[in-house]
Amino acid sequence: MSNEDQNLVRDQLLKTAFGLFYRKGYDDTGIQEICEGSGVTKPSLYYHFGNKEGLLMEVAKLSCEPFIAGLKQAAKATGDTPQDIRNIFLWYCDFSANHPRELSWFFSGLLSPKESDTYKALFPYAQTHRQILTQFFSETSLYHGNIRGKELYLALSLPGVIHGYLTSDLPMNDQVITQFVQHFLHGIFS
Repeated sequence: MSNEDQNLVRDQLLKTAFGLFYRKGYDDTGIQEICEGSGVTKPSLYYHFGNKEGLLMEVAKLSCEPFIAGLKQAAKATGDTPQDIRNIFLWYCDFSANHPRELSWFFSGLLSPKESDTYKALFPYAQTHRQILTQFFSETSLYHGNIRGKELYLALSLPGVIHGYLTSDLPMNDQVITQFVQHFLHGIFS
């Protein structure tokens, strides 16, 4: 089998596994089901990923790395805190619109028991996510001293507030985005 064919097999396994993990959960998805869904043999799965856990780790990497990379670009403290918060919110909106299953899987997977394989696969990305936002608020505290010492708490609460807006029936228009920014900034500056 050529390298190109091997890459196609690998990609099909990842795509099928992610779909099943998303819909059914990791624990309720069997290797045979992944292989049948992707039209690939078990030896091919083992060749590419070693085992089901190796496949999970690669699915987590492929679904989370673009999320983390985008957040790093969006979470820049410029001194214009309302615009900075708006930029982060807009990035989440954009990622959610373009990768809704990946974002949903990331956040729902972190609600899994800490002993679960899904949680363990996603946790390093959650730590990086938190570090990026904590760093953003640390840099923002240079402009707004009243948030000094609250950086971690703000980093933990911002995604929750964003998630609340994203899962609402509200249209993500300028009025709603402005309301979100005002809502979150009120918590920072009060």
